[in-house]
Amino acid sequence: MPRPKKYDSPAARQAAFRERTRAEFVQVPKQDMQKLNAKLNALHTAITAARQAGDALAFEVCTASPDTTLERLIDEFKQRALHPARGALLPPALKQKKDRAKSSKSIVD
Repeated sequence: MPRPKKYDSPAARQAAFRERTRAEFVQVPKQDMQKLNAKLNALHTAITAARQAGDALAFEVCTASPDTTLERLIDEFKQRALHPARGALLPPALKQKKDRAKSSKSIVD
């Protein structure tokens, strides 16, 4: 004996599926997704150009895929936040700016 049907028709089954997925997924307007994708591609292009110019951070994070490049960039900055010694990799101008911020903060304290 076959089991009882859960849905009366394929249309009812499809309606239930759409209701479940509507609750799980957020719909993003296509134009917003295209803008975000364009920004990701622009970031990847800039990192690739920096790598060709010899930038050390770009060598660390740049891959063939924009998605993987973004993941590596995120991981790199997480590691820099956890290990302040990695801040020594800053270019001299940024390092001086960081040092000035520390010294002005100590003066205020």
